[in-house]
Amino acid sequence: KQKTAYEIRNCDWSSDVCSSDLLPLGDPSGAANGLVGSAAAGGFPTRVANSLFRAAAGKNVALYNNAGILNLLEFSNVVFKDTRNRPLGSEGFLIETRNGASASVSFADCVFQNHATRGIRASANGQSLIAMTVARSEFIDNTEGISLENADDADIAFDIDGNHFSNTLAAGASGAAVASTNPASASANAIQAGKIRNNRIDGGGIDNNLI
Repeated sequence: KQKTAYEIRNCDWSSDVCSSDLLPLGDPSGAANGLVGSAAAGGFPTRVANSLFRAAAGKNVALYNNAGILNLLEFSNVVFKDTRNRPLGSEGFLIETRNGASASVSFADCVFQNHATRGIRASANGQSLIAMTVARSEFIDNTEGISLENADDADIAFDIDGNHFSNTLAAGASGAAVASTNPASASANAIQAGKIRNNRIDGGGIDNNLI
């Protein structure tokens, strides 16, 4: 198995010429066995703090987990921004789990700004599980703030607490602040459970459902 044992701190990952995702973790083709890490105090810390991810051609950060257990990936005081005008501009942060993988991701005091699609997208597939916490973060001028999705027999759990969503995009240019969806492929065994609480949503450019 692929084991992650890293901390990224005080980094500036900016590129106006990057032709792909700035920080891809795992294998989008499904060939990798999986990302495995421990909780915050464990032997394999998986943390990103005080850093900037800016202007990727696609996604600023993309994480694909096909097997194994990523117990906790923490982002603290991280800025994700400016994919909107890039050639394949997409999410600020994408996590996609497949097969029997599971992953837990938390964001605290982060900023997601000016993304062509979503600030955060979490997509659980197969029989996988995603647990996500987003707290005290700013979502500014993203086409959509947070998208939470589970398909097949997958489960997704979330706590979206104390965030601020604002949007100054033109009318018709944006979607929901928080979107929680099941595609047609979701089975009766798929579970989506969570809390959306204490958030502030403003700005006339948010056109569809606020949540």
